[in-house]
Amino acid sequence: MKKVTLALLCLLFSCKLFASHLTSAEVRYEYTGTGNVYRIYLTIASNCSGVNPATSEVVSINSTCFPSIIKQLPLVTNNIVTNYCPQFPNACSNPSGMYPAFRIVTYSDTVTLDTCANWEIVFNPCCRQSIVNNLVSPGNNNLYVAAFLNNSTAINSSPVVATPLSHFVAGNGSLNTIPMQAVDAQGDSVVYEWDIPRTSGNAPMTYTTGFSLTNPVPGSVSIDQLTQNMQIALTNIGAYQLALKIKDYRNGVLVGTTTRDFMVIGLGGSGSALTNPLLAPGSVTTYNTCPGSSNSITINFADSTATDSVFVTVTPPVIPGFTFNSVVNSAPGSATVTITWTTPGTFDPATLPSFLIGLEARDNGCPAFGLSHYSILVTTSQCVTDSVWAGDANGDFTVNVYDPLAIAVAYGESGPVRPGATLNWQAEACTDWTSSFLNGVNMKHADCNGDGQVDNSDLTAVGANWGYVHLKGTPKAKTTSVPDLYFDITGVNFVPGTTVSIPIKLGSSGNQMNGAYGIATNISVGGITLSTAPTITYTSSWLGNTSNTLNFIKSDAMNLGDLSWAYSRTNHQNVNGQGTIAHLNFTIPANAATGQQIDLDFDGTMIIDKDMNPITLFNEIDTMATIVALSVPDVEAKVAAQIVPNPSAAVASLQLIAQETTSLMVTITDITGKLVKRQSLNVSKGSTAIELPGDLESGVYLVTLSNEHSPLQTLKWIRK
Repeated sequence: MKKVTLALLCLLFSCKLFASHLTSAEVRYEYTGTGNVYRIYLTIASNCSGVNPATSEVVSINSTCFPSIIKQLPLVTNNIVTNYCPQFPNACSNPSGMYPAFRIVTYSDTVTLDTCANWEIVFNPCCRQSIVNNLVSPGNNNLYVAAFLNNSTAINSSPVVATPLSHFVAGNGSLNTIPMQAVDAQGDSVVYEWDIPRTSGNAPMTYTTGFSLTNPVPGSVSIDQLTQNMQIALTNIGAYQLALKIKDYRNGVLVGTTTRDFMVIGLGGSGSALTNPLLAPGSVTTYNTCPGSSNSITINFADSTATDSVFVTVTPPVIPGFTFNSVVNSAPGSATVTITWTTPGTFDPATLPSFLIGLEARDNGCPAFGLSHYSILVTTSQCVTDSVWAGDANGDFTVNVYDPLAIAVAYGESGPVRPGATLNWQAEACTDWTSSFLNGVNMKHADCNGDGQVDNSDLTAVGANWGYVHLKGTPKAKTTSVPDLYFDITGVNFVPGTTVSIPIKLGSSGNQMNGAYGIATNISVGGITLSTAPTITYTSSWLGNTSNTLNFIKSDAMNLGDLSWAYSRTNHQNVNGQGTIAHLNFTIPANAATGQQIDLDFDGTMIIDKDMNPITLFNEIDTMATIVALSVPDVEAKVAAQIVPNPSAAVASLQLIAQETTSLMVTITDITGKLVKRQSLNVSKGSTAIELPGDLESGVYLVTLSNEHSPLQTLKWIRK
C-alpha cells in the first residue's frame, strides 16, 4: 500500500484556479468494416468547475486529395474520473470541494473517407489551462491534437490506449509507473514518441526556462517501448503538459499516428511512489474467437507492494448474442481474473473483425493512486473444425492458390499421421499437431496427403481438389512509396507466332519489398486466344532458388489464358529484394493481328511473411501490350509501336521499332477527339522510346502515328 500523507496546503489545484477547463485531448479513428466508413473518437479531459461538457465538439478532417470536412461530433459518454481518494470531497462530486479531479468525456460519429495517403483529423480548441508550469503563456494558446491516416492501400484503425488522459502523481521525486498499453486491431507495430505540445496551425509551444522536449518536467519521464509503461518522477508539485505520439507501422511503413496531449499534476506531501497494479509478466492481451467456440481468458496482475490487495473491474462490450462472465480472485499483492463467453454459431466475423474488453485494476487503499487501465483485444475469424479436407491447407474450406502458401509456411513440420488418409474431398479426423499458424489454424491441415509430414507431395492434393470458386481480392490501389508487382514488357516484341518470356517483377531499387516469404495470385492473359497454357519459369529469382522454394500452377481448362500461381520459400526465413521473381511464358497465336491488344492482369494477389501474416502494402499493376509485325512490306507500315506500361500511373513511353529512318507525326487525343498534343519526330532505324505527357488526367487516350501519306496505326492508352 502506498502510504502517502498529502499536505493539503501544498495542493495548488483547487478547481477555482482553472481559468480554462480543458486539460487534455486525444482524437483517434476506427475502421467500421464497411466501405470507406470510419468512426472518429474525440476524448477530452477537463477539470470539474460546475460547467457541463458541450453536447458536441467540432473536428476538421483534411487531405490534399479531397475537400476538407467539418464534422460535428455528438457527446456519447460523460464519465467522471477522479484521481484522488474517494473519501475526500472533490470538485467533481462537490462543486465546493477543494481536491482536484478530472471529467473525461467522449464524442463520436462516423465519416466516409475516400482513399488518400494523407488524411488528418484535427481538434484545435481554445484554450490551454493557465496553470501549466512548463509552457509559455499556455492560457493564450489553443490545444492542438491530430490523427493521421493513410488509407490509400489498406484499412487501418488507431491503436487504442485505455489509460485516461490526465494523471495525478507524487511530486516528491519518487518514481511512478503508469501503464500506457496500446492495442492495434490490425496487429501493427506500435511506437511511442515524445512531442512538443502544439497550438494553432500545428505550431510547437515554447517551453519555459529550464524545460525542453528532452526535459519536459522537473525530474524525469520516459516510455518503455517493450512494457508500454510510462515512468515519471516529479521533483516539484505543479501542472505539466506532455504530448505523446503513438505511431503504428505495417511492414515497416507508417500507416497511422495519434497524439495524446495530456496534463500530469504533481501533488505535495511525503511518502513512497504512487505505483499501480500492473499486468504480470507473460500475460496475454490478444485473443482470437470463432463462431460457435467457447472462450476463456485468464489475466494476472501484480502489485509491487505485497500487502496491497488488487481488485479488477471488467468492462466487456455490448454485442448482440454475446454474454460475458468474469470471476476475480483478489489477494495481497496480486489478482487473477477469468473472462468467459460463448461466441454464437451464427456470428459473422466480417461484421465485427475485433472488439475490446476493458480492465481496471486498483489497490485497496486509496484507489485513485493505484489505478491501471488495460484492454484485451479479441479478433474474430472463421475457424476450422477438427476434420481435415485434403488440399485445404490453410483451413478456410476452399482449395485455391492460397493453400500452397500455407504448405510453404508449415514446410518441414511433422505430426500424427491421419488415419485412413485419402485425397478425396471429404472430412477426415486427425489428432491436432503441436504446431499452429499464428491465426490459430492447426498445421495438420497443411499435411494434405495425411502422411505426417508437410512437404512438396502435399501439393498433389491441392491440384486434385482444386475449388470451383476462386478467392478474388480487391486489386490494390496504386500509391507511391510502396513496391509494385508488375509485368515488365520493356524490350519484349509481341510478334504473331512467337513465344514471349515476360519478367514478373516485385519491387524496385527505390521501393524494395521487405520481409517477403511467398506470393499467390491469379494471372490472366487476355485479348488473344491461346492454344496452350502459359508457363512460369524461375531463372534468377530474388525470392529464392530450387533448393528453398516451392511453386504451384493451376491452369483453367476452360480458358487457357487464366492460371493460378503460388510461389514461396520453404526455409522459414523472410527475404528482402527487388526485381524479377519469375517469367511468364506464352505463345502468341500466328493469326493474331498487328495492333491487337494483349491484357496482362493480376487478380487477388496475396503476399505473406514466414508467419503467414499478409503484407498489404504493395501495388498490383496490370499491363497492356500491342502485337507488332515481324516484317514491314510497305511504306505505310514501316514502324511498329507500343505503349509501356499500359495502363500507366506515372511515366509512360511510346516505344517504336523502325525498319528504316523515317519521319512521323504523333497525335494524342482524348476519348472525345479533343487534341491533347501533336509532335513531329525523326525516327532512326531500330528502337526509339518517346516519353508521353505525365501531367494528363486519368482517362482513355488515343495515340495515332502517321506519315506524310496517311495514318499508320492508333494505340489506346489508359492513364490511371
